[in-house]
Amino acid sequence: MLSRQNANIDYSVMEESRKALSKIQKSRAKKRSSMEIIQEGLQKVSCGAEFFEAYDPLLWEGKVKVDTLYFDQFLQKLEESEEIYKALGNYFKNIRQIYEFVNLKPEVYGKGIDFTILEKSNEIQRQALSTVIFEYFDRSFYSLSEEQRKDKYLEVSRELSKQLISEGTTPEDAIAFSTKVSIVENLLQKIAFPFSVWSRIGYLTESEDYRKVFDQEALVELVDNFKSKIHSLSKVIAAVV
Repeated sequence: MLSRQNANIDYSVMEESRKALSKIQKSRAKKRSSMEIIQEGLQKVSCGAEFFEAYDPLLWEGKVKVDTLYFDQFLQKLEESEEIYKALGNYFKNIRQIYEFVNLKPEVYGKGIDFTILEKSNEIQRQALSTVIFEYFDRSFYSLSEEQRKDKYLEVSRELSKQLISEGTTPEDAIAFSTKVSIVENLLQKIAFPFSVWSRIGYLTESEDYRKVFDQEALVELVDNFKSKIHSLSKVIAAVV
């Protein structure tokens, strides 16, 4: 009798063990390897990457030269100083780090502007870039109605306006200057990262798939540093344009 009970217990234990082992084997069959997960993440995050060329250090050098021509237009009335040279140096370094990090080809901003402008005379360069800047300000401000200007800039310039007013600036002057800063800031962002590039960077800073494979926090930090730098530079430029 005892022997039969032991046999039944042994059979029951074996049956439960068999079922447990079967579940483990099925689970292992379904479980993807770390490499499979990484490969899937790479496929998702690279979606659309075929539309973008890879980073090129020679093109970066050309971009710096073109972007510097823009700053020559902005800062004509500003006295040269070590502070502004240092700020611009850090600004370009930050931009290069972002282009390298996301492995995107450096691009220049402006309708009809490409790297061949570097082969033109100084006068042609100035005229071409002045036209781009004027058209941007016209689209972004001068051609807008008073109501459109408020809708577009009142909220984004609120914090700076409040700060200036607290420092003694009149509300009218504070709002006017803060609006100009916001307009210049948008332009600097476009010069550094034209639309398609900036859109790609924005996608990568928010993509969960990118986060699984790459150091997304490092990219977000680089982008946040860039935004801080262009805000500071915009205040300098807005004071002299």
